[in-house]
Amino acid sequence: MNYNKTWIDDILVNPGARQEFELSLGQVYGRVYHCARPIGWCDWSEIETWCTKTYGPSVGRAIVDKPQGQRWEKVIPRSRYYLNDGRAWFREESDLTLFLLKWS
Repeated sequence: MNYNKTWIDDILVNPGARQEFELSLGQVYGRVYHCARPIGWCDWSEIETWCTKTYGPSVGRAIVDKPQGQRWEKVIPRSRYYLNDGRAWFREESDLTLFLLKWS
């Protein structure tokens, strides 16, 4: 049987000791993000690698959108997720859910 590994296999491979997270909501330039902060030690570089592989690269900054003819600037967060301040910040709750399935 030819078996292709999927993201669920990655979750099920090592169901041993799991990480606990403190969940909260945060804002990036006024947009709500779903946050997960590891409780205790974790291998942050492993989390970064997995997030990049799973969600793509994090832009790490927001863009400025200035509508034509307007004098004000509106900052719009454009990254699907951010990893900073000891937290993983997700724009979509479904991305947080996948993250928690993997790491907790």
